[in-house]
Amino acid sequence: MINRQLTLPESLTIHSNTVRCSIRPDSLSLDTFLLDTEPEIKFKRWRQ
Repeated sequence: MINRQLTLPESLTIHSNTVRCSIRPDSLSLDTFLLDTEPEIKFKRWRQ
């Protein structure tokens, strides 16, 4: 493997539900991804 250049992909797609870590560039603002949202509470009426 002589004279082989390293190429980095711009994107990566993983088809799995076990992804535990994602690497993002330092220039990306995390405030856009970390949103403090409360779950919606839906009330149901009881049938009598």
